[in-house]
Amino acid sequence: MIRFALIGDMGTGDDNQKGVAKSLKKIIDRDNLQFVCGLGDNIYDCGVVAVDDIQFKNKFEKPYQKIDNKIKFYMTLGNHDYGEHYCKCEIEDREHFQVKYGKLSQKQGKKWYMPSRYYTFKKGDVEFFALDTNVDKQTKKEIDDQIKYIKPKIENSTARWKVAFGHQPWVSIGDHGNAPPKFNKYFLELFGEGYIDIYICGDDHNKQLIKKTLKNGKEMLLAVCGTGGRETDKPYNLENVESPNDDLQYFSSTYGIGEIIIDNNTLTIQFFDTRSKIEYKYSTDKLIEELTNK
Repeated sequence: MIRFALIGDMGTGDDNQKGVAKSLKKIIDRDNLQFVCGLGDNIYDCGVVAVDDIQFKNKFEKPYQKIDNKIKFYMTLGNHDYGEHYCKCEIEDREHFQVKYGKLSQKQGKKWYMPSRYYTFKKGDVEFFALDTNVDKQTKKEIDDQIKYIKPKIENSTARWKVAFGHQPWVSIGDHGNAPPKFNKYFLELFGEGYIDIYICGDDHNKQLIKKTLKNGKEMLLAVCGTGGRETDKPYNLENVESPNDDLQYFSSTYGIGEIIIDNNTLTIQFFDTRSKIEYKYSTDKLIEELTNK
């Protein structure tokens, strides 16, 4: 059995982040979670400007200091980690400092894990694909290189379950809405064929679960969990899921985390508030024909 937490849009260093961190610690200990998937916007508002930037301590290490270092945070990049247009400090390639910090963190036996902007790892019969979905922050070559690296790993994976996670949503009723055409141009190569069972992201500061039917008839889950500390959002774009192919299962704008449990043929996703109380629970099973056709 694999149990892990979901948390995104958390790097504020304020009381909201600390409240969610306290709840995360309680759920990790209570439910015996094994690791955390970080869904981007790790350091608000403009990322970091050095590998020893004090923001790593104030917006990551301190909020999560009571969580054992054995619990790894598998991190991905958000748009704020690249820096935004209003950031005054003219430092390019801010995202690479987070990768360098990840390598240093692992040498020191600490939590933050980010060996590259995108990467894969495996836990039991589950394979994870950490993506850099910031298409507007990357060159065409950088995006092409990522797809060339990730796509064959997804297609050739023999894992029973395949989980992808990144920052930007594919479909969302939140403030950011559905993915732009540039996102679809590249990442539909990964999602559109039904190889991925669930795609997890942040960016919108709420919790969502959407069941999507792909063109080939297969279903996949889309989960948003961007409620780690930044101010939360209300639903904006209900029309985004008013198609026959998108079925909204859940929405909440409360702070908190998500949890996924994968046990043999069953995947369960739960969302929690800052009191560590379950707000919502959903389970799905692998069909026998899906398993035999791999």
